[in-house]
Amino acid sequence: EAPAEAEPMVCPDHCARIPRMGSCSGFNSRPECVWDSTADARTVPWSRAVMGWTCAGDCKYECAREDAQQRQARSIKAVQYHGKWSFLRVAGIEELVSATASVGNALPHLLALQSAATRDAYAPPGFPQREVMLAYSVSGVNAWVWSTALHTKESWATERLDYHSAALMLLVSLWACACLTLDIPSASAAGRVVAVALACVWLAWVALMNWVRFDYGLNMTASVVVAAITNLMWCVWAARQGCCSARHPTAWKAPAAAMLLSAMAMLELLDFAPIGDLVDAHAMWHLATIPLCFAWYSFLRDHAALWRRRAKLADD
Repeated sequence: EAPAEAEPMVCPDHCARIPRMGSCSGFNSRPECVWDSTADARTVPWSRAVMGWTCAGDCKYECAREDAQQRQARSIKAVQYHGKWSFLRVAGIEELVSATASVGNALPHLLALQSAATRDAYAPPGFPQREVMLAYSVSGVNAWVWSTALHTKESWATERLDYHSAALMLLVSLWACACLTLDIPSASAAGRVVAVALACVWLAWVALMNWVRFDYGLNMTASVVVAAITNLMWCVWAARQGCCSARHPTAWKAPAAAMLLSAMAMLELLDFAPIGDLVDAHAMWHLATIPLCFAWYSFLRDHAALWRRRAKLADD
């Protein structure tokens, strides 16, 4: 029978501060955290320093890892430390699997941009929604780059850049959805009005989150609302296309991919302790969205190909 759950060990306050002489609740003598007389401060090896690690951060990591390992050895339920699970740091990377999966999610956006000038691209030259499609891919690369940065080493800056970049990608996705489903050329006056309106929403949101209150719950609610509106628009559009009819044989891909991408976010609700100290629910979410992102671009390429065929028939 497993022993009763104990209270989680929290690093003492002085562990987070690292006093000038390096007292760190038993970790001050660790060889990884050495005294640098030239800088008059305790430092970590350069290999971790370049990743953003400090002696204070190292101490908090070691405190959490030691307690997590003791709990595992004694079959005591895992707990979070400073609001996060304890992950095994690999080559200075805090959350290796989530960081790697973020790179994987950026890949389809990068490949799409690389092919943007080709004849078979998802947004070929002359395509009415070319501008918004390129903006969507750029926002996707940007969002996943900052997601990679956050999971590599969390900090005040990487957290905010990750959240704000994700919000921007959602709003650009809504702009793309509006232009594609309503057949609005993105460079037209109507397309620009939508773009400016959504840009103002994003700027207001960034200001609210940074200068009023950084509210995680409110940010999640707003993201769900934007994703729900986008998904609903794709479902209505696909139904009007006849879904699998000759009018648009692959219209079903749009709502299917969009809704599955949103559904994968439900993995976050599982919120279990990392398997093997590396894979948690958040990492599983990021891993699951990689093939779905490729599927989404498959629809966009099909949509552009259909436009080319119709344009050719109109010219003939």
